[in-house]
Amino acid sequence: MLKERVLLVDDEPNVLSGYKRQLYKRFETDFAGSGAEALQKLSSSGEPFAVIISDMRMPGMDGVELLLKVKTASPKTTRMMLTGNADLTTAISAVNQGSIFRFLTKPCAGEDLALAIMAGIRQHRLVIAEEQLLRQTLQGSISVLTEILSLNDPEAFGKVSRIKELLKRACHALEIESSWELEAAVMLAPIGFVTLPHEVRSKAAAGRTMSNDEAQMLGEVPDIGHRLLSQIPRLESVAKFIQQSRMRLWENTPRSAFTADEELATEVKLLAILSDFVELEVEKKLSPVEAHAALTLRPGWYDKDLLEKLREPLVGTAGFTTALGAIVEVRAKDLVVDDLLLADVHTLDDRMLLATGTRLNHAFLERLNNYRRLVGIKEPIRVQRKPPSP
Repeated sequence: MLKERVLLVDDEPNVLSGYKRQLYKRFETDFAGSGAEALQKLSSSGEPFAVIISDMRMPGMDGVELLLKVKTASPKTTRMMLTGNADLTTAISAVNQGSIFRFLTKPCAGEDLALAIMAGIRQHRLVIAEEQLLRQTLQGSISVLTEILSLNDPEAFGKVSRIKELLKRACHALEIESSWELEAAVMLAPIGFVTLPHEVRSKAAAGRTMSNDEAQMLGEVPDIGHRLLSQIPRLESVAKFIQQSRMRLWENTPRSAFTADEELATEVKLLAILSDFVELEVEKKLSPVEAHAALTLRPGWYDKDLLEKLREPLVGTAGFTTALGAIVEVRAKDLVVDDLLLADVHTLDDRMLLATGTRLNHAFLERLNNYRRLVGIKEPIRVQRKPPSP
């Protein structure tokens, strides 16, 4: 018996009984007598169905309408239609709307139905495998890019690492789903800075006055980031978010003055608050309570309701020392993966290697180890260390 589950939908009990007799030894099957019942089973099921086969002619909700709803509710489920009405127009309509994988006609021999289900299961497996491969590829690409960015500008990377930490709490509090694109945008936002001369980056970081040419270079950073990331498949939305939201981070302008596509509006407003909150923490050395209070004293800069909703995730659990884990001071050689830096790490000749807020990975540890062996690192290093897994 295959572990993938199959849902068969028909308003005739005798037909469902026939399916059960034909298929129960070969597949894990479930049955529904209407479109509404099928949708209820989909929503209450712990695991998605691999295949759903629906009759066309049903009272209340026909097969095309049902499979269109299934396409939205469970897009990885392979959808097929089986009907006694061999109507070509119906078949073309269903296929063109993307609601079905295969169109079968009644009466359908048991072996033919089983072969169709097997084909549907293979299609389901392909979709799942493609999604897993894509996720792993994207995660790997993002990981490599962020590591390169951190080596190029450790101070900026420390800030975006801190923003990412807060972003996870904020998305949970605001019930924002699919936050991986937002997290990726935060981590990859500095990618456009690789094109800037060091002097311009230094002026921007210090808030010093720049020439017109330097200001123009800085203003082009979001568009450069958008152009670079748009070339990576499936990162188009991340690139678009960077282009729209990061522009507000480099200018002393009320955040309400910026606009974004309606679909990105909440995320754009959220990132404006988080980025300025971290700026106050890092540059002004304010506590989380002080930083949030400072933001409330900038009337018209932020979405007032959103800023209030973020009080608890920012203030209640903000600050590096309040997250789960022990605060320890260690030597550079004793640092481990997932340690969170609570202070900048410098060489003995005062070169910054990694900034406060950076969570260590293997590449960072290798960088620190190389500098430790060549020129030495100032110690001890203060970190927050996750407790060992039970």
